[in-house]
Amino acid sequence: MDTVQLLSGIKGCNSLQKLNLQTNKIESFDAIPHLPALKEINLQGNPITKLAEIGKLIAFSNLASINLLETPIAEEKGDDLRKEVLILLDGLKIKSFNGEEVTEEELQDAKTEKAERIKAAEEARLAAEEEARAAAAAKDE
Repeated sequence: MDTVQLLSGIKGCNSLQKLNLQTNKIESFDAIPHLPALKEINLQGNPITKLAEIGKLIAFSNLASINLLETPIAEEKGDDLRKEVLILLDGLKIKSFNGEEVTEEELQDAKTEKAERIKAAEEARLAAEEEARAAAAAKDE
């Protein structure tokens, strides 16, 4: 039996709303096809190990349901995966994750967490720059 490893072969499916890729060999999403109507993707049982790969699914602007059960990333992240996916896909109206309803509160919490992480990263960057300037100034003295 052939298994799917890449999504790049999916072309001209502008009306496709559901994509069941359960138990295939997809590890990454290097080429995301143009699927403007896609609302549901089932990736259960695929060897996805990197959270960053899930973030690439934001290209599916109408995506509302995602299934990542039985993937290495689900086993590694456990209960945290749900929140991490909602943070990565902030801006999409995700209504279902792994077959369970996603609440409006969860979406808002993810948006808030994302904003806090961006702010913390910016503060850390500014502090590092200030530290580097202070070190350079001390060296010049």
